[in-house]
Amino acid sequence: MTTTCISPNLLLQKLELYVKHKNPRIRAKVSMCICRSVHRLGVEGIKEYGLDALIQMAATQLSDHLPEAREAARKLSLELRAAYDKYVSNHQMEEMSNPTYNSDAWEQFCCMKLSPGNAQAVLRVTSAVI
Repeated sequence: MTTTCISPNLLLQKLELYVKHKNPRIRAKVSMCICRSVHRLGVEGIKEYGLDALIQMAATQLSDHLPEAREAARKLSLELRAAYDKYVSNHQMEEMSNPTYNSDAWEQFCCMKLSPGNAQAVLRVTSAVI
């Protein structure tokens, strides 16, 4: 599957249905396509599509049986963390109310949007590179 023929938003909408497919090979391919599509979205595209939905997709794939799915989920989680950090820093610079970045903001976001187990998995992956 290649992501160069269709817009990332449309592809993500179609792939979202297969994230929890019963066939692990399909889940792995879907995870890899989602990761590549999100990379093409950029910060604004991620915000537009919904960081909530994307982080939930990544979190479910972090515990998949196939290593390809887990690796794609790791990359996706890191991409989403970077986009979140950029969005938060840009938003704070516009407001100038709190110029320092709160390192707990990502953790709070994950805990609000994910189950405790999934939040812990995402935080473990994304905190390794801070």
